[in-house]
Amino acid sequence: MFKQTYTSFKRVHFTRNNLLQGNNGRRSSKNRVFRQVWCSCVATLTVNGDCEHSCACKNGPGPRADTTRWDCWKDVKQEAELALKLNSAAFYGDLYQLKSLIRAGADPNKTDYDGRSPLHLAASRGYEDITLYLIQESVDVNIKDKLGNTPLLEAIKNGNDRVATLLVKEGATLSIENAGTFLCTVVAKGDSDFLKRLLNNGIDPNSKDYDQRTPLHVASSEGLYLLARQLVEAGANVLKKDRWGNTPLDEALVCGNKMLIKLLEDAKTSQMSSFLNSSKEIKGSLY
Repeated sequence: MFKQTYTSFKRVHFTRNNLLQGNNGRRSSKNRVFRQVWCSCVATLTVNGDCEHSCACKNGPGPRADTTRWDCWKDVKQEAELALKLNSAAFYGDLYQLKSLIRAGADPNKTDYDGRSPLHLAASRGYEDITLYLIQESVDVNIKDKLGNTPLLEAIKNGNDRVATLLVKEGATLSIENAGTFLCTVVAKGDSDFLKRLLNNGIDPNSKDYDQRTPLHVASSEGLYLLARQLVEAGANVLKKDRWGNTPLDEALVCGNKMLIKLLEDAKTSQMSSFLNSSKEIKGSLY
């Protein structure tokens, strides 16, 4: 049996129209295929693509099967509409509407076509009251959209520190796919405020990109003293080597920024001293 998952009503109608086009001689066979597609798509069509409905056409065509399929279709459509209304209420800060929808049975964990939940939208807009209410409704604070963004990252991106604090208190963690590349891009743009918020919320300053370069490598090569200082203060290692064997200090020497060179030389001395002391402590504990 031909099966396919559909994630939007438009795709269902598009498939139906394509199947039913053509000459009359082939129309009946296309109708049979469409009945199979209809059964499969209604069984799996939800807001976020999860399979939560089952209306297999095991009884074949007929009034009873048609009624079952229509009931499933109505359930899916209603669920989709509720999810969109929830996200709309979260986006516009309408707490009253949001509460009403959830009391009416809307699931606050449902997502839209981009995988964004009401919490994503509330966090990005900085709505503390809606964020707190959704947390009380036991939503997943670490849910990711299709781009891998979490509500915490949305709050940090938009400078909503109070919302970010609320999320962290409830167990939200700053999980970013390809964190090294992400951080290096932030540094290359010179966005010190965003970098500060990321570091304050626990991102690893020693994350590496595909060339094994850390954000400190980028800051040093570009002569970005302020960002380099932020990274060093957050624990960035000046001894890390990229794929070519260069350290951030090597990059700074090529750049020629004297203040930056001194910053990294002082950090190198401090980090080497800490490393030696740690080695002595480890040796002492072995004897």
